[in-house]
Amino acid sequence: MIDKLRRRHRFMAFTILLAVPAPLALGLEGAAPPRMAELPASIQPSVPAASQIEWLHIDGGAGIEIGRITEGGAEGLLALRPVSPLKRPDVLVYWLAEEPADGDGVPDDALFAGRLDGARPSPARVGGADGGFLLFSLGHQERVGWVDLGAVQ
Repeated sequence: MIDKLRRRHRFMAFTILLAVPAPLALGLEGAAPPRMAELPASIQPSVPAASQIEWLHIDGGAGIEIGRITEGGAEGLLALRPVSPLKRPDVLVYWLAEEPADGDGVPDDALFAGRLDGARPSPARVGGADGGFLLFSLGHQERVGWVDLGAVQ
């Protein structure tokens, strides 16, 4: 009885070993990665060249350099760039009319302005002349910093 079971299991394992890799390889080969061109434009804003940005201010407390985009079809946007490498890979930028009180999370009246992306400039939409940017780490669910735009104007 045991010899029959061993032979059957050996045959089944050998059959599975031969039958599974081919369909698995075909399935993986046929799966196409998502294309960046298919994402909405609001998710992938165009990043202007460094020559099209007039750098205005460095906020040492938040570690962010702020510049005004002067040409390239994105006039009116500000460019944000970390002064040093980011310690968090998922920093989102929100615009607020005034600095929020201490607490966790993002206030309800915050407007999403963009995200920080490594060392290259990231465009950010500004909701008004006053206010500032709240830097928020999505993965850590904590506030990273505040950049007052009053010092930039």
